[in-house]
Amino acid sequence: MSSWAKRETDAGGQDRISGWLNRVPGYTGYRRKESRRDEDKRVRDELADQYGQYAQRLTALQGELVRARRLTEIGQIERLERALRLFTDRLQVATYGYGGLFSDRPIDERALDQLGAFDRSLGDGLDQVRAGVEALEAAAGGGGDLTEPARQMQATIDGLNRRFDLRGQVVETGRAQEGPGVADLFAPPGSAQAHIASELHFGDAVTVSGTDYLVQGRMEFHAGDDAWRQYLLRDVGAERWLHVPPTASEPMALLEPLGDPPGEGQQITIGGANYTQQAAGEATAEVVGEGGKQADRRVRFRRYGGEAGALLFVYDWGGGERQALAGRALDPLEVTVYPR
Repeated sequence: MSSWAKRETDAGGQDRISGWLNRVPGYTGYRRKESRRDEDKRVRDELADQYGQYAQRLTALQGELVRARRLTEIGQIERLERALRLFTDRLQVATYGYGGLFSDRPIDERALDQLGAFDRSLGDGLDQVRAGVEALEAAAGGGGDLTEPARQMQATIDGLNRRFDLRGQVVETGRAQEGPGVADLFAPPGSAQAHIASELHFGDAVTVSGTDYLVQGRMEFHAGDDAWRQYLLRDVGAERWLHVPPTASEPMALLEPLGDPPGEGQQITIGGANYTQQAAGEATAEVVGEGGKQADRRVRFRRYGGEAGALLFVYDWGGGERQALAGRALDPLEVTVYPR
């Protein structure tokens, strides 16, 4: 993930993720063999309780969709709720024999360390699920499309099940697990690869789809856990904006300014292209241009998506200043960066 998009760590962030194990009574990292079974059960019960709270929020979200008469979308949330509750049930009812971790034989230190890592990674999952639920709630509350946040939420739940499967193998065998994909499960949130154009500066040259530009400015936005950058690119007689998300899991986009920003609406049409609102709210922006830098500007934004990767941003800066940028998603191979 790009360094500028990482959330600040505070008492509610990383300390909470790694520190939740400290709230589990008697947790020692399974160092005392006589209490390992009780310790394992307490960890799983604590996780199940917290994941269950997010499942309950998905239940409440279905009720909101019913009241909003968005009946065709209830099935997406219902499937996610069911998947999360099934995972919660697995946490609570998992049973293991008396071999492996719970045997009297000495246990490899690597296995104990890896089991603790799995516990922490399942704690990381609480933060990921929280973010997924909040994204769904925001999309539903703003009338946006639920498809993408639902897809990401399902991927998170699938990952949790894979982590728990491997954790169970460590418990059953008393040995650390090896093989492709094991290390990936311990990757911290936000470790995804950044775009090649994530860190551009004034005077850098960028080629997009065969056209050469110079970087002449930047806007950086933060809205809750969401962040994005848009770089002002100039060529002779042309002005474009390069949209750069924090990770390569979302595509970059080449945008151009619209002379007449569209009005509000969940569904809008511009130049014959249809757009659906995906997100809306207030963001903090840093604007860097030829005239200097303006930090901590407040801006209201709306983000829309369309067919074939079409993307539209509408910004209301206050005081009658409005801005709209529209364009299409880019293949990473279309973008080449030449640092100044």
